[in-house]
Amino acid sequence: MKLVTYLKNPQDLENLPDVDILLAPKELSRFGYLTLDQVNQTIKVCKRPILVWDILMTQANFQKALESLKKINLDSLYAIRVQDPGALNFLVENFPNMKIQLILENGNHNLPAISNWVKLSGPNLERIILSIELPKDILKIYIAELSQKNIKSELLGLGPILLFYSPRSLLNPLLEEKQEEVKALVSSSESPHKGFRVVENRNGTFMYNTKDHFILDEMETLKEIGLNFLRIEADAHLISPIQSLIESFSVTKLEEIKEKYPSKLMKGFFSVNKTDVLFTKLKNYKIARTDENYLGEVVDVIKKKLMGILLKNPNLSLLQNDSIEIKTPEGKSKRLKVLEIRNSSLEPVTEGKSGSIVYVSHLGGVSVRSAIFKV
Repeated sequence: MKLVTYLKNPQDLENLPDVDILLAPKELSRFGYLTLDQVNQTIKVCKRPILVWDILMTQANFQKALESLKKINLDSLYAIRVQDPGALNFLVENFPNMKIQLILENGNHNLPAISNWVKLSGPNLERIILSIELPKDILKIYIAELSQKNIKSELLGLGPILLFYSPRSLLNPLLEEKQEEVKALVSSSESPHKGFRVVENRNGTFMYNTKDHFILDEMETLKEIGLNFLRIEADAHLISPIQSLIESFSVTKLEEIKEKYPSKLMKGFFSVNKTDVLFTKLKNYKIARTDENYLGEVVDVIKKKLMGILLKNPNLSLLQNDSIEIKTPEGKSKRLKVLEIRNSSLEPVTEGKSGSIVYVSHLGGVSVRSAIFKV
């Protein structure tokens, strides 16, 4: 297993051990640590320089990015890592000999999705950066699958947890004068959570968890599941101690790294992802219907013409000439004889079954979320 880290300052290069170096220019990378001149100077002396082109782009931004690419010595790069599908497609079509590293950290949590990205990326796909939301048992399966296709795997080992990224400017509009970089701490109005770090730069707005990701205590497990690269997003002085930790694990070394790290730490979902246990609590039982004659609810209203009903009762169908009772969210009750039924394509049918959306004549005063009962 090998380390990967961002080069934040060209002067740090001589103090870094034999690790993969990520070169993130301000014009192309979300975080943008380096100028284009610094990128070119580093490429000359770096063993395995990897250009980071991970911004999300509109067409106008894409054209600007291409102008920046022309100023970089691409022939001397080891690989380019991308996130935007447009950037990926551009590399596949225009740089047939360039190694590609694809960032799939944000979403793409199932193997079919990852497999489709592999197909789209073509034979030059060298590495996939996997999501930290995948627990170790799932990671083991995915890494083995990628290994069979000669594709390397990478995971964040230490660094900030990005919760939200938008290419839009969300903080500067709140300020009197525009700033190149804005930092803030924000809180949630819907929960007691607070202290989320928000950063805005030229490439967008980023929100981070209050704690950083830390799985360095899982070194043996990471080796066991076959992970190829562990990314460290920390100051350069921590890279050598972490490299030493990989070579010879020690609790003492681990604690020293924790003490030097400036933020609070968490393991995230590495051991297990239990986010789905909350799903049952999300259901509002106060509005759940168990009535035998309950048909479904209104999901669409075309005033004075039609209303769409989502049929939910597996034991009941809606037939032509049936009578239905409609109870609105305000508590009003109305009745309607169904003279005509249309399917979701507005084609006439004689019956609507559970799981389908059907349209019937609109009745005044009926709104979306109204409950439908068979009389």
